[in-house]
Amino acid sequence: MFNDNELYPATDPRLDVIGRYDTRARWRLEGSGPRYIKLSSRRIVYLGRDLNLWLEARAVEPRDNAAA
Repeated sequence: MFNDNELYPATDPRLDVIGRYDTRARWRLEGSGPRYIKLSSRRIVYLGRDLNLWLEARAVEPRDNAAA
């Protein structure tokens, strides 16, 4: 979904697919959400590889309901 080697600024609208900006900010404060890089006190970026790994970890295999 994300380019593995690209840096995505925290304000990038393409990140809204994983959660709104304020949600991602809350995740950072809580220590949850995808891994991020803090370049300065106000500059946060995400590495595409980390975003992809975070998304992949949340993948859910559907159950086979045909047997039910």
